[in-house]
Amino acid sequence: DKVAGDAAIKGAVITSGKDSFSGGADITMLQKMLATFAVDKEKDLDKATKTLFENAGYMTGLFRKIETCGKPFVSAINGTCMGGAFEMSLACHGRVAADSDKVK
Repeated sequence: DKVAGDAAIKGAVITSGKDSFSGGADITMLQKMLATFAVDKEKDLDKATKTLFENAGYMTGLFRKIETCGKPFVSAINGTCMGGAFEMSLACHGRVAADSDKVK
């Protein structure tokens, strides 16, 4: 939202300060979502299902925002790029990978 809403920002580069760009999703976050669903479905299955679907699709909305905000985004991949990080990189307008054996 900050990149899209600030006229002084002309674009963004997404990278990582770690050896690995990103291994993908936060597994503990996914486990919490599924545990919450397991409890909530006993009370109201429809509501629990809707909440799970909305939470699971949150990142898709962010990726779509990157694609359509009108500003260029570049993914600077400096290591392993898997799962959600790979999807995010595909949502960017450009991808640059380091010339390294670490890039997978």
